[in-house]
Amino acid sequence: MHSKKSIIINFFKTNLLLIVGSFLFGFCSIVITILIPIFLGKFYQLAMHSGSARGKIFDSFFGKVDNMNSYFMLFSIVMLLKLVFNYLQSFLTGITTELFTKQIREKLFNKQLITQLNIFEKKATGNYLLRYSGDLSSINNYISKGIIGFVNDVLFITITLLIFFSINTELSLALLISFPLIFLLVFLIIKKLKTFTSKRRNLRSTNLAFIASRLTALSTIKAFNREQIETQKFQKKSDKLYENDVKYQLWFALVDSLLPFLLYSMLGVILFIAYTLSQSNTKELAGSQILVFIMLTVSTIPVFKRILKVNIVWQNGNLSFKKLLVIFNNAEEEKNSTEQLNISIGSIEFNNLSIGYGENNKIFENFNAFIPEFGTYYLEGYQGGGKSFLFKILLGLYKPLEGKIIIDKVDINKLSEFTLRKNVTITSNDLALLGNTIFEAISYSRKEEKKPEALKLLAELGFEIDTNSILDFPLIDGGKNLSAGQRKILLISRALLTKKKIILLDEPFSDLDEVYKNKLIIVLNKLNKVRTIVIIDKEKNNKLLSNGIIKLPLKVIKN
Repeated sequence: MHSKKSIIINFFKTNLLLIVGSFLFGFCSIVITILIPIFLGKFYQLAMHSGSARGKIFDSFFGKVDNMNSYFMLFSIVMLLKLVFNYLQSFLTGITTELFTKQIREKLFNKQLITQLNIFEKKATGNYLLRYSGDLSSINNYISKGIIGFVNDVLFITITLLIFFSINTELSLALLISFPLIFLLVFLIIKKLKTFTSKRRNLRSTNLAFIASRLTALSTIKAFNREQIETQKFQKKSDKLYENDVKYQLWFALVDSLLPFLLYSMLGVILFIAYTLSQSNTKELAGSQILVFIMLTVSTIPVFKRILKVNIVWQNGNLSFKKLLVIFNNAEEEKNSTEQLNISIGSIEFNNLSIGYGENNKIFENFNAFIPEFGTYYLEGYQGGGKSFLFKILLGLYKPLEGKIIIDKVDINKLSEFTLRKNVTITSNDLALLGNTIFEAISYSRKEEKKPEALKLLAELGFEIDTNSILDFPLIDGGKNLSAGQRKILLISRALLTKKKIILLDEPFSDLDEVYKNKLIIVLNKLNKVRTIVIIDKEKNNKLLSNGIIKLPLKVIKN
C-alpha cells in the first residue's frame, strides 16, 4: 500500500546526497542573507566613527575590520559567495523536484498500464490526463516549496530570532508575539480557501474529461451537426467552474493582500518600539543596532510571507497526492503465474461459465462448450450476447463471474494475464494501431530482421499503398490516414505476426472487399491445422475451412 509519507521518504533515502546538498547550500545562503543587515550596521559604525562596541555582532563573525577598504573587499567576497550558494541551492532544489516528478510521472504511467481494466474504465480519460499536468505541478511545489523551502525558511527565522534576542529583548518579544497572531488569522482564511481549492480541482478534472471525450468523437459531432449542442454543454460546465473560481480568487486575494499588510504592520510596531527605546533616557539601542534590527526585520518579511502561504502549497500537494494514491493503490494485473501454458493441442473448454459486468448485470450464465483441437471455429450469438466480451475474457482483460475456461487442460484463472496473452492474440476494431509507421504498428519486435516476414505477410494479404516503402509509411493517429480496409489488414497482420497459438478474430471480414477477403481466407486456411482460430462474423464464408460452431446462450433476463 502506497502512502504520501512512504513515497517521499523512499525518494529522500535514495537521493540523500542531492537532498543534503540542497539543504546545505540553502543554509549557507541563509547565513549570508542574515549577514547583510549586519554588514549595514558595520558600515554605519565605520562611516559614523562610532565606538567599536556597536559593531560587536559583525566582529564576532569576521574579527576586527577598522577601515573601509577591508570592509568593501570582505563585502564583495561575501556577495560572491551568496551568488554561488544561491545558484547551487536553486539548481539542486530544482533537480530534486524534477527527479521526484519524473519518478512519479513514470510510476503513474506504468501503474495505469498494469491496472486491471475494469477498474481503469471507471474513470473518464480526462481524469487520468489531469494527473500529468496540474497534479505533478502541485507535487513539484510540495517538494520544492512545501518541504525544502519551508525547512530553509524556518531555519532562517530561527537563526534570525537568536540574533534579534542578542540585540534587544523587547523588540524580539514583540516580533515573537506578533507572528503567531498573524499566522492564526491567515490559517483561518486559508482553511476557508481549501473548500474552493478542492472543488476547483474536481471541476477542472470534469471539464478535461468532457473535452477529451468530445475531441475524440469530433467526427461524430460534425456528422450530426452537434457543434452548437456540445458547445452549450461545455459552456455550462465552464460557467460552473468560473463561478467557483471567482469565490476562490475572492479568498485567495484576501490572503495575498492581507499578508503584506499584517507583516508590514508588524514592522511598523517594531519601528515604533525601536524609536521609543532610542528616545528613552537609558539609550538602550544605538543607531547601528537599530539599523541591524530593522534591516533583519525587513529581510524576514518575505520569509514570513512564504511560511504563512505554505499551507496553500500543502493543500494543493495533499489533494494531488490523494488523487495519485488512488491510482497507485489500484489492483494490478498479475505478472507471475502459478502455472505455465504451453499449447500443443489448442483445446478450449468452457465449464459452467457466467460472464457480465457484475452479479446484477450478467450477460449469460452456465455456459458449457468444448473446442477439441486446432482448427477454425465460429462463435455465434445474438447482438449484445457477449461474443466480444468473451474474447476479452479469453485475453485476460476481464474475469468471468463464475465457472472456468480451460486451455490445453490449464485453468486460465491460474495464469497471470501476462502469461495468458503470450499465447492468445486478437484482432478487433476496438484495439487501435500503435506506432508511427506501419512496421511499428504490426510488429512487436522493431528489429530489422523482422521486416522481411512482415512484408511477406502484407503481400499475402494483398495490402497495397502508394509508397516506395510500405513498412516505413507513416501512420497518423492510429491509421486515420488509411482506409478502413487497410486498417483492418494491419490489425490482422499484427495478430498473425505474433505467431501465438490461439487467434481471436472479431469480424475480420468487415470493411474488406472481395479481393482482401479471398486473400485473408487463403492465409487463415493455411493456419487451420496449427492454430485455434475463433471467429465472430455475421456471415459464414464457404471458402473458409470451418471445424465447428460455438453457440452462446441467451442473455440473462432479471425479473
